[in-house]
Amino acid sequence: MDKNRGWLAQIETVQAVDPNFRMLVCIRELGQILGSIEAQHPKTRLLDFPDHLAHLSRYARADKLLASDGLLGAPLKAIEALQDVPEQWQQQLYYVIFEELIEQPVVVMTGIHRWLELKPVPFDPFQLPIKPHESDSYYRYKYPHRTFARIQPPALHSVPPRIGRKLVTHFKF
Repeated sequence: MDKNRGWLAQIETVQAVDPNFRMLVCIRELGQILGSIEAQHPKTRLLDFPDHLAHLSRYARADKLLASDGLLGAPLKAIEALQDVPEQWQQQLYYVIFEELIEQPVVVMTGIHRWLELKPVPFDPFQLPIKPHESDSYYRYKYPHRTFARIQPPALHSVPPRIGRKLVTHFKF
């Protein structure tokens, strides 16, 4: 198991290594991802982004993040490219909508277990075991993770109207 979003862009390699691979693809409303990044920036202002975006305006940062090689744009391109892979490979992907996972965790997890052909593992979304903190070093501690003992919705983030219009016109899938 590996949670790196880069595997989507390497699906041909994954298939060559293990033709029976299974991959969960978690997707989230794009404005909330971008808003989350922007909400974090003032808290870690003295830490630059790995791709040196701190000095840019919000719009310019969004433009770089959404570029085809950007932190958000590259995974979006990989998801878009999945429509061109063989149908069999597409059947080996299971899309998990982040908002549904947060709102209906038991239902979503039951669906994941069924798709993986595993027995459901009962869990209480309001009493989760907390694991040791994971490393935040990959992005130079710009995006530290917090863990919680219960599933709770993240804060809603606003996106400036001009950036919101760009999201709607450029990312329709």
